[in-house]
Amino acid sequence: VNPQMTLQEKIIKLRKKNGWSQEDLADKLYVTRQAVSKWESGQSLPDVEKIVHMSKLFGVTTDYLLNEEVEAENIIEESAADDQKILEQADVDAFLDNVRKRTKLFAIFLSLMFLSPVVFYILKLASVENYKLIGGIVGIVVFAIGFTFFVIADNIASPFNYIRKEQNFILGYGIGNYLEQIKAQNKKKNDICSTISTSLLILVAMALILIQLLYKGTPNYGLISDISIVVSLIIMSAVVPLSIVAARDNNTFNLLFKKGVYSPEKIELNKKLNFVRFIVTSVALLGYLFYMLLSKDDGNDILIFAGFGLIIDTITELILKYCHERNKDKKQGSKKDNEFLDK
Repeated sequence: VNPQMTLQEKIIKLRKKNGWSQEDLADKLYVTRQAVSKWESGQSLPDVEKIVHMSKLFGVTTDYLLNEEVEAENIIEESAADDQKILEQADVDAFLDNVRKRTKLFAIFLSLMFLSPVVFYILKLASVENYKLIGGIVGIVVFAIGFTFFVIADNIASPFNYIRKEQNFILGYGIGNYLEQIKAQNKKKNDICSTISTSLLILVAMALILIQLLYKGTPNYGLISDISIVVSLIIMSAVVPLSIVAARDNNTFNLLFKKGVYSPEKIELNKKLNFVRFIVTSVALLGYLFYMLLSKDDGNDILIFAGFGLIIDTITELILKYCHERNKDKKQGSKKDNEFLDK
């Protein structure tokens, strides 16, 4: 290979060396054949993301692709250093099957979280003696069982951590189109589930607010409030998992395509936000269960705990996003300073 070859000449050379047509390369890079044609004819240049992706596909360094002075002997290096797995159809099918199993277990965890306070209110409505003690203990046990499902879900996902957490992969030939076909097949069902779950959540929220406005201070307020909370928790125990299932395909495909919140620059922030949401939700719910168990309150403050958890989650998310952007700006500033000093 001529060490003075241009980027377009190197793309042509490496593409042909792998036996790929322009359409084959375009499919692997998720671009059009026309885009590849323009790169090879010198009419346009690929962006940085595509350069990095090509270096993985061809097993060469990005420096080799971009620097005309790099010698041929130095081209085979990055694939060994990076060792990214190329996902073929069997790998993707296994991962999608794993995601479905994990989502079912996670849905059970969410259902049990919402159901954990229900026994307390049912016993209270039935005027059972010691309903607070029995309901609080049962709620904590139900929460513990739900948490077990969460741990199991996390464990069964561990064989695919190189996809979910490390993003140490690239999609093989034709996999992009294969995933788009699966997404299209499930789109109608997922859209219906998403619409139903969102509508029901809005209705539940509106119903609780109306009850507070209409019956607060009336003789029957306690009874109506307890019944509405029981019904709301049961509905949410079904609706929230449904919304998780509806969003599953979209989230999974974004992960595999490294788009949206799963893009390389956002993946770390997304991990932190998910962890914070889990902690805040769990602490708020457990706190409420112990509060019911130990206090003299009759359990009508569940909305206060829910609102408190939501406020803390929102504030924490804003703080994390701010810190993430500050850290990113510092890194970029440091990189520019280093480049200036090198010059």
